[in-house]
Amino acid sequence: MYGICSLMYLTLLMEHTWIHVLKRVNTWKIHDMDVARKNIKTIDVENLLYEKITKKSKEKNLSIHKFTNELLRQSLTKDEFVKRVVPGLRLLEFEEESMLIRDDLAKKTRLATITIRNGKLWCDLDEKNDCNHIHYVLMLPDIVNFKDKLKQI
Repeated sequence: MYGICSLMYLTLLMEHTWIHVLKRVNTWKIHDMDVARKNIKTIDVENLLYEKITKKSKEKNLSIHKFTNELLRQSLTKDEFVKRVVPGLRLLEFEEESMLIRDDLAKKTRLATITIRNGKLWCDLDEKNDCNHIHYVLMLPDIVNFKDKLKQI
């Protein structure tokens, strides 16, 4: 049960789609129901993330529903693209200072550790900062966790 102070409920009609927004203490629960099809989808979104989504959707002049769906579609398409372009590389581990990549592109499996050296990404396997492993890492969403440590990509 949620107290009156911790719960807010809104219902909006946007482009033939009902958007039910349920505000809880730390998350927004978005119920999106297509009126014509009676399909219901529910996702929980952290407050900070919801505020960012709301702001970005307004900047792009899109409904939260359309913006969120487009964002998810792009993310899934990118994942599929990365798997298709470099099927033999896979992120095994991500730590604060490094990423461990499994490389099955050669005849035998190799492991590449990507770190930051002098403000740039560095591959210990190839001993350089421009190789397939670096290119692969740059396509991963996890690269944003290195953003403060990198001088320039």
